[in-house]
Amino acid sequence: MDSDLLNKVDSFYRMAAVLQAPKTIVKEMTEWAYSIYCGAMLPIIETRMRELLPEKRKHKKELDRLAMARAVCMKHYNPDNTNPQYFVLGLEELSYFTPQELKEKYPDGEPAIEAKFFFDPKEVEAVGRGNWRGLFNGSIFINYPIMPVKYISDELLGRILAVLSKTVHHEILHMVQLYLKTVKDLQDLGGMPPRKLRERAYDFTDPSKEEAPHSLKDIEFYTNLNDSVTRFRSVLPKFPATLHKMLFKTWIGQGSLEELERLTMQEYRRDKSLWQKWFGARNLREIMPQDLIYVQTGMDFFGALKAHQPGKYRKAVIEFYKAVQNQI
Repeated sequence: MDSDLLNKVDSFYRMAAVLQAPKTIVKEMTEWAYSIYCGAMLPIIETRMRELLPEKRKHKKELDRLAMARAVCMKHYNPDNTNPQYFVLGLEELSYFTPQELKEKYPDGEPAIEAKFFFDPKEVEAVGRGNWRGLFNGSIFINYPIMPVKYISDELLGRILAVLSKTVHHEILHMVQLYLKTVKDLQDLGGMPPRKLRERAYDFTDPSKEEAPHSLKDIEFYTNLNDSVTRFRSVLPKFPATLHKMLFKTWIGQGSLEELERLTMQEYRRDKSLWQKWFGARNLREIMPQDLIYVQTGMDFFGALKAHQPGKYRKAVIEFYKAVQNQI
């Protein structure tokens, strides 16, 4: 590889620290995923409601719960959506590419991407999977099981949609990695860790080599880091400002989650308005369960790197701090 190309490759590895997805397709594909899932849930909810209506007084509580869930589904369901559906990535929105590069690579216009939704009951959370089929097309697969109607509520649907949103964004980032390689004629996918930090024991392009745990895959390094930054920013306002630095240290595996929970509860009790809102809560997990799941997810990501890939761990901490330092 000549020095110019090597410099170009390295520059895109560095750029990957702020790997971005085109905002238009993120919005459109997220709305599509919401619509497909809600469209699948609507007949299940409505069937159960019809079953309960003859004794509506007896089942008022369940009917109210289902009515609120139905309202959420109706808000997001669009009958014009299809499964699968096709989207254009919108590479022109990204500063990585020049109009001339895109015109030379795709003279007839940017190829469409297939998005397909599955409802696999064996899966317990959203699963995104990219399928790269050469230069001119690719697929993104999203999976989330249909939830039993007895558990469905507007709150649960909100959590499901939040997971779908993050999954869509994550998989689009992988598409951007592919197109960085294709348009820039890179030897490897864009958004991979620098070569000196890569895990040579694993190679997703070589079937003969061992499959890496998800958090340790080179291809997942910057996408997982991006996810971690997004989640950290979303939970940060829920914690007292005095504990923001402690949250950061806990997130990167240099602090105790139990101590963070204890001190946060202590601050909640000092704030009368917050304590009145959450009066009777025995611990922080009753107040913000989803936020603590995000904290644990961040700890798992950084913890796996710290234990198995210390070079990538140090790189991740540096980039993570650069991304969130102004908030803490």
